[in-house]
Amino acid sequence: MNSAFLIVIPARLNSSRLPRKMLADIEGKPMVQWVYEACKKAGSEFRVEIGVDSLELLEVCRSFGADVIMTSIHHESGSARCLEIWNHLQAQGHRFAGLINVQGDEPFLEPTLLQEMGAALLRSEHTIVTAASPISTPQELTDPNCVKVGFNKNTHLATYFSREVLFESAPNKIQEEDINGLFYKHLGIYGFPSSMPIESILGATTPNSKQQRLEQLAWMDAGIPIEVIPVSTSFGGVDSAEDLLRARAYAALQGKV
Repeated sequence: MNSAFLIVIPARLNSSRLPRKMLADIEGKPMVQWVYEACKKAGSEFRVEIGVDSLELLEVCRSFGADVIMTSIHHESGSARCLEIWNHLQAQGHRFAGLINVQGDEPFLEPTLLQEMGAALLRSEHTIVTAASPISTPQELTDPNCVKVGFNKNTHLATYFSREVLFESAPNKIQEEDINGLFYKHLGIYGFPSSMPIESILGATTPNSKQQRLEQLAWMDAGIPIEVIPVSTSFGGVDSAEDLLRARAYAALQGKV
């Protein structure tokens, strides 16, 4: 087995909340280019592929030099798109230590997080790896698109994922200084060691996962441990027009061009 990891960025042209967001301009570059370049900075042991569903996306990704593969237009999830690319490269004889699924709407992903995930995947052959960062505002707590995650602070194994707030006090009674560090939001990234049956894991569903629209709940229902890597800060995903405005302001402020 090779020591390299495969990173797949599933990129769908039209999303329900923010259509064509993969091509949304951030400081002169499409969002998907930001994600690709962040992943490439993780190092040579990571092979990065973008999985797209349209010729327009394919041509844009090729224009900035990305390794990109056209995938089926019928996939209902990013995981299914990742699995198609994993199977395609496996059939060509490529072997990897693990698969890392990076959502295409995480433009400010830190490359060091990918390196941490790679190290975690090498440590355990039976654990899925993901990441989370502290929630800092009451708005995030009540936003169903901000997925909350709980994990054991000693083992870092996940105890729950939920779109709802899992506490009894009313959000308007919680001060912002009390929130930071108590609740975590899930980041759009997963790592799977190659020793796992990736084909069956990525296609798994349960009534619980369907109800909350969270595929990771299917893995927890199956008893698969999920390690959560906490990061101190993270911009997070771009899911709405408001998020996109924040991303543009953040990129301009940081000078990330």
